[in-house]
Amino acid sequence: MEGVKGTIPRRLLEQIEASTDADLATTCTALASHLATNVTCRELLHQVAHPLNTTCAKHVETALRCKEEGNAAFKASSYQEAIDHYTKAIRYNRFATDDDKKTLATLFVNRAAATQALGHLMAVTRDCTRAIGLQPEYSKAWYRRGRAWAGMQWYDTAIDDLGKALDFEASVNGKNDISRELDRVKKLMATGAERLDVNCGAGPEPWGLGEVICHDGVSPYWTPDKNWGIQATKKIDVGSLALEEEPIAALISKDHRNTRCHYCFDVLPPDPVACFECAIPIYCDEPCLRAACDESSEELDGQTWRGEHMHECTGATWSAVLPTDAVLAARLFFRGQENARLDRQLKELCHHYNKMSGAAKVEAHVLATVVAHCLMYPAKNYQQTMGDLAAKLVCLIAVVRANAMAIHIPADISTQDEHRIDENLLSLVEQVNVGQGVYYTGSKFNHACNANVHASFKGRHLRVQTIKPIQAGVPLELCYGAQVGEMRRDERQMWLQDRYFFTCECLSCKTVVQPDLLLFSFRCPKAGCNGVVPGPSSVQQPDQSGDIRDSSTEGNVPRPGCCIACGSELNMQYSPDAARAVMMDLERVELKLQPPSRNQEAALNEALNLLKLCQGIFHASSKEMAKAEDVVARAYCLVGQPHDARAHCKVAIQILEKIYGKDHIAVANERLKLASIALAAGAGDEVRSNLALANDVMRIHYGSDHPTSVHLDAFHQLG
Repeated sequence: MEGVKGTIPRRLLEQIEASTDADLATTCTALASHLATNVTCRELLHQVAHPLNTTCAKHVETALRCKEEGNAAFKASSYQEAIDHYTKAIRYNRFATDDDKKTLATLFVNRAAATQALGHLMAVTRDCTRAIGLQPEYSKAWYRRGRAWAGMQWYDTAIDDLGKALDFEASVNGKNDISRELDRVKKLMATGAERLDVNCGAGPEPWGLGEVICHDGVSPYWTPDKNWGIQATKKIDVGSLALEEEPIAALISKDHRNTRCHYCFDVLPPDPVACFECAIPIYCDEPCLRAACDESSEELDGQTWRGEHMHECTGATWSAVLPTDAVLAARLFFRGQENARLDRQLKELCHHYNKMSGAAKVEAHVLATVVAHCLMYPAKNYQQTMGDLAAKLVCLIAVVRANAMAIHIPADISTQDEHRIDENLLSLVEQVNVGQGVYYTGSKFNHACNANVHASFKGRHLRVQTIKPIQAGVPLELCYGAQVGEMRRDERQMWLQDRYFFTCECLSCKTVVQPDLLLFSFRCPKAGCNGVVPGPSSVQQPDQSGDIRDSSTEGNVPRPGCCIACGSELNMQYSPDAARAVMMDLERVELKLQPPSRNQEAALNEALNLLKLCQGIFHASSKEMAKAEDVVARAYCLVGQPHDARAHCKVAIQILEKIYGKDHIAVANERLKLASIALAAGAGDEVRSNLALANDVMRIHYGSDHPTSVHLDAFHQLG
């Protein structure tokens, strides 16, 4: 978009930078007029809005090429490569004519052959069912599905399918092959073997758009200073489910488009399905496909809804190349257009446009105007001008930036070797950011740096759990990202001001709390003193004269570089630079421990040397020391010495307990690491004790089904 910004006249730029939300109709109309008349801008708009000759449109030649590449990979026994090629062919294959459907049926059966070779039998049955739906007399699809059922010992179902295959097969050789397979299955059935218990792929009942369930003891409230909030109307116990909600709209991140379902955000199975009209999205199954792409997939307030992808489904590139906040804003716009209640709710959400910087306002204007052009291309009837549509989109982009939640769900461990403690078990609880969603009720939670509720996600489904007992009348507060123990107070304040335009006044920001002292803190230079020496700017900031000023509302704030126990001074001119250099070296060693790792002994020795340096610089309870101990523990795991790793992992946990408290999720994650190391070391009692402690914390933060939510089921199976 930089090329577009460079064409905007200086006067118009100044008007946009100084604009308020009341000026948007004027500024957006002027910008839309400029983009429509400028040659450079017209070419760019044509590129992102026109559906022809793009990688996002269906393309017969691409589909056929991928099919041939899949066939070649299958013949070479490269089955996963074959699956990838067939899936890409399915993504690009058209669905307009009978020939298109015949080709698609063939692709499904070919992919089923590759997935069968890898043992994914349930995926085979699904792909063959899709092929049969397109070509009901496709003998090969019936035959392959029958063999898959037989492989799972569902012999009666297999016999039915093989019988259908025999009826539809025209060739003599083909009939003979099917007959032999049918006889084999009948003999197996006679042995009385039990069918395997398999997951047929039927997921939970989908929630309705924006559907929400609140605890009967919580209610929204309004105050002039904080606007909306959520508070307890009665005492709520720790570990209670305060809120469950589906998003008004959500969007997968670009990094996960080829590995996760574009609707539910779950990891794609071996047999994903694609949109029938374009090559952009891919889904784990037909329910997700229908929810995203059907013309009438949902009903709300008596109105019929289009799937959230429908307005993007032209084959144009704009929804694939523009930033997430712009594409998500377009989805919100259509949700509001289709439902009056949701439109009112969207208008209630804060957008902070008037507080945005001039540069941010210009960026929002450009993105909104480009999206408006794409939505109205070719001439579509939205009963509003380009400028009016762009003005609404500017506000919605600001709404997304102020309210969208990053959706973090467990990392995929399905392809990992569960017996590799050095790489896999230590990351069982890793959470990855897979997308963003806007939640109407969820957006009403106010912030606290030391929150009393915790947000987690099952796919795109938001769940908020209480992690502390909450009395009646007390607000339920989430952490927006700037958490005690993760950032020092001044850093938290700056981050919240830059992102959300407010100064936090929670208790952790009004007083000096221990975690702030233990982040980037130094050991006392006086021999025998265990006092903490606060690092620069951790609790105070210099005023304009260069003197240290108190940045809290309390008195007696510790001074950077001065030991809080004995008052000894540390040379702050050199110590912070030396500390940062050591931490950079530690990060470099940490990268060496990532797979594929080489020269493991050298990495371990380097980690041990850096740990000694850290011990001479940082306070023993600083978070930097916890980091150093953790890196050493991982290095010992890498060289197959879990007994030595245990001691360092325990020290890291002790430090984190001082920073966060024993019931914090960060400590629970470290206990899972320790349990995995203890398992490798054969310390069964230590495995059980740490797993029990972690389970208690996980249950509070994630709810009763927490083992599934954070992949602990795999950990329990290993134990």
